[in-house]
Amino acid sequence: MSITENNTNSYAGIIEYSWTGDTTDDLDVSIEAIGAHLQVVQISFNLVGTGTETMTATINHADGGDSDALDTEYFAQDMTGQTEVLQRWANDAGIYIPKGSATDFAWTNTEELAWGLSVLVRNE
Repeated sequence: MSITENNTNSYAGIIEYSWTGDTTDDLDVSIEAIGAHLQVVQISFNLVGTGTETMTATINHADGGDSDALDTEYFAQDMTGQTEVLQRWANDAGIYIPKGSATDFAWTNTEELAWGLSVLVRNE
């Protein structure tokens, strides 16, 4: 996949990760919790046009193997007829990503739309 932008901005203890894709790119990106636990506090996904398919966010647990048995989908949004989605978790109610694991974001671009994803995380 060709990602046209990958920015990291940090402010007030929150780190923002953002990506954009063009009309030929599916969304398939990850944020790894390498040195510490992470807490996902916001997901914003935007399309240039109305979409189809479901955008998902999954905890990809570091279980020592290739098994997906411990992976957990924590957010899913059907993008049919949608141009944007904003999911915010208040205060400490964010989604915890254990150290050594990752959070994966996926969406199949069947409508061939440009898209943007922004994820706000806090290091724990």
